[in-house]
Amino acid sequence: MAVKLLTLELFDYVKQEFRPIEAIVDTGASRCTLAKHLAVDFGIKIEGSVVHHWQANGPLIGNEINIKIRYKGVEYELSEEEKKAIEKSS
Repeated sequence: MAVKLLTLELFDYVKQEFRPIEAIVDTGASRCTLAKHLAVDFGIKIEGSVVHHWQANGPLIGNEINIKIRYKGVEYELSEEEKKAIEKSS
């Protein structure tokens, strides 16, 4: 498990294209987070179940959302159904 700063591409639903962003990636994390201002800027709908996730400095409360990313030319789409399948298998 490691924490790395990477440049990846997040799909912009407003411009209908991938745009590069810098992301801190924790390879051992069970969930990813996205700042609300980025979701708004990229036109990502903030809806879905509310999640309460405990971390070192207190609770992280947010909504499960669907996102598309591209890293090293490979596209990934993470949906609520895929997240549930991953959680069940772990």
